[in-house]
Amino acid sequence: MRQSMKIAESGSPTARERADALRARLPEPAADPVHAAIADSRRLMSAVRRARRAPEFVSGRSAEDDTASDALWLHLRGTLFRTAPTTPAGAVALAQHALNFNRSEGRVLDEKDLIQVLTLIAAVPAV
Repeated sequence: MRQSMKIAESGSPTARERADALRARLPEPAADPVHAAIADSRRLMSAVRRARRAPEFVSGRSAEDDTASDALWLHLRGTLFRTAPTTPAGAVALAQHALNFNRSEGRVLDEKDLIQVLTLIAAVPAV
């Protein structure tokens, strides 16, 4: 530690300072679009859960539940399952979200949806 301080005091940049300077010159990585699609899906899943806790939710059905469920499935099949992750982290997030959906909703995605999720994940370039 003292040695690096002496070098820094001498006017030469330390290895950490050089690394920080190089990192600062790198472009910011593009945001993976799958994260926004997952966030929307979570918001819609919350709307379904709220509708199912409402007093109007009798014998497993209500107009609010139907509307919220329709919006969720439209999003899943129309957006989420068509949004390709662009990073390994996005691929992992999509896989985890699909598993969490199955657990939280108490239903299993059908084979077509699961194949679509796997296809999206498999297309992500390895680092």
